[in-house]
Amino acid sequence: MDTTEDVVRFIKREALLDGDCFTWADSEQPTRPEIDKFVVLQEGKKVTPVSQVSVDFLRKLRGKHVNVYVYSYGKKICNKAAHTKFSAQLLIPEKRDRANADSTVSLMEIVSKLKEIHGTHYSSNHSSWVMWANYIQCAPANESRERMMNECPPAHLILLFRSVAFSDNERMQSARNGLKITDNMTDSFKGQVKLFREDFETMRQSTMRVMELMEWRLKSLEEIIESNQRLVAAMTDTLRPEENEVSRGQDILIMDCEDTDHMDN
Repeated sequence: MDTTEDVVRFIKREALLDGDCFTWADSEQPTRPEIDKFVVLQEGKKVTPVSQVSVDFLRKLRGKHVNVYVYSYGKKICNKAAHTKFSAQLLIPEKRDRANADSTVSLMEIVSKLKEIHGTHYSSNHSSWVMWANYIQCAPANESRERMMNECPPAHLILLFRSVAFSDNERMQSARNGLKITDNMTDSFKGQVKLFREDFETMRQSTMRVMELMEWRLKSLEEIIESNQRLVAAMTDTLRPEENEVSRGQDILIMDCEDTDHMDN
């Protein structure tokens, strides 16, 4: 059983209690032999340090429930009261503004130090330097800010900085690399435009086929309408009234009479 590998990510710099004051241990990163200062095992009411864990001990624990307690800052910080006092003394930044935030003055001091240390190697805009300084200022107090300021920018900010060229050849190579990157970006955009053109041509051809189909159907409907009109006209001609025996007999009985009712007196 190797507890170290599982709990090491939870362990931070050890806090020591000197009277009523908490202080940091000399070592920023606890070593493997110091594991007992941070981790204990509890089975029932029995507490066992990690260093006393053996094969026989594990056999006795078979089938039992064991709690593993990890004290991030050491066993001295074992309850809420101790953590509150420890946090007030070591974790909370001393320089605060009226909003209880890290002082802007101290942030700008870190920015100045970063530019002084790394200005000859890295170049970026002011906001990137401020982000780097804020990353350092927001780090836990158990982390050494001096060490962090002498290290390279963190992984999530390194892309915001570029290396400063020291010679004409380096500057020329940097310019070539920049032009090559620009050319690659243009090629990528050119490929996207080509795909867009192909899609447009496909859509235009499809639209033309749809328009041709609609025109053909419209023309077919017009021809059907004209054919029906001719058929109705032909049927109208075949159904004209014709004289028969009755109509001819009635025609004989009709005589022209003199209009005496409307004659002038």
